[in-house]
Amino acid sequence: MKNISLIAIIFLMNGYLICQTTNWSEIKTGTNKKLNTIDFPTKLVGYIGGNDSLLLKTTDGGKTWNKINFTGVTFYVVGDKIFSNIVQLKFMDDSNGYMATGYNGLYKTTDGGNTWSIISSVGCITNGLYALDQNYFFAGGSGCFEGELIFKLVNGVWNRSVSPQLNTRGKIINFNFLNANFGLAASTSGLIFRTFDGGNTWDTITTSISVKKPQFSFYDPMTSVLVVNDKLAYASYKTVKPNVVGGMLISTDNGLTWQEDKNTAISKGKDFLCLHKNTSGVIFSGGVDAADTLKGVILESSKDLKTWFSTTVSEPINSFISLNDSVVFAIGNNGYLISKTFRIPLTSQEFSANELAFSLSPNPVSDVLNIEAPLSNYNLSIVDLNGKIILNIDFVSSLEKINVFKLLPQMYIFILLDKKTGSVSRKKFLKI
Repeated sequence: MKNISLIAIIFLMNGYLICQTTNWSEIKTGTNKKLNTIDFPTKLVGYIGGNDSLLLKTTDGGKTWNKINFTGVTFYVVGDKIFSNIVQLKFMDDSNGYMATGYNGLYKTTDGGNTWSIISSVGCITNGLYALDQNYFFAGGSGCFEGELIFKLVNGVWNRSVSPQLNTRGKIINFNFLNANFGLAASTSGLIFRTFDGGNTWDTITTSISVKKPQFSFYDPMTSVLVVNDKLAYASYKTVKPNVVGGMLISTDNGLTWQEDKNTAISKGKDFLCLHKNTSGVIFSGGVDAADTLKGVILESSKDLKTWFSTTVSEPINSFISLNDSVVFAIGNNGYLISKTFRIPLTSQEFSANELAFSLSPNPVSDVLNIEAPLSNYNLSIVDLNGKIILNIDFVSSLEKINVFKLLPQMYIFILLDKKTGSVSRKKFLKI
């Protein structure tokens, strides 16, 4: 088991993003292939789909995973390239589920993934899957030459949803619904599709990343969409423009208009590839680390969405799933699977309650700052009011001294992280 720890505090005008110890632990999968999709239809049974026709299954709640040597899927071959990736899985129970394979279309299993049969009535390319409930299911992708397509399964029959604009640039990659009526779908063309009638009809919404810039001949593809409530929604995307750091889009008007989300724009992520909200209201976003594209980044929100916690992990993150209220799984490249039994992130009220968790003296200070903490294994950071990290050190003693003589005379924020529990406390101090 591998624990991943990092602390860095960046304060924003209307919120702040905190990188901290998050207790993500790695689980061995027995493969080095890229993992694309994860689903848990029950508390014990789960499935992972990956590149090169990889299908894994767990029957013990994600502790161990075994490869399924399935049959029934014919993978698409073009020249010397074999398109054999499982891009999305959605199971209704531990036996019945669907598999999206991109160019190879949509498949169904009734025996827990051992055998699959093709759904020939759904598009040419299938990438996105979503179950609204047991009776209504969505599959999205594109036609071979006709752009975005959405199909809806009702009472065993697949029907093509009506879209006012079919765009030959992209394919539907992801769905998310708030309720039986309102939902959003994300396209690789950067477009958002929106429905208010349970997916029977869809509006086409233009975003900033779906508009071609004169200096570029390509678009930033959308990767995921998340409906938070009847007003708020997020969309993740990856940038294909060189030397550009990506982020996430936010909508506060039912998905009608979209802007760059300022609270996550400085999160050091180059590409964000997935979004997830657990039943407690905590949002997770994962993707590629901007400083090192061989690594990944995970953002985790507080329940009030005013605070974002950021963690650098060993591999780019491609998907999340919650097993219950307290456990979340994330998958990535090179067989990477991590899980977290987590504590809900601290709200601003909790920060205030923890203000007296340690003492700083003297304050104001000119030379040496004395720290007295009720713990003996912690990490401390000093940041300025612009969010720049001045100092980051681990300590094992409850009494420490820090020389701040070389700091510029101004106000700073002192952050104390309990490495055992993950709780965070803060205080301001003045350097004179």
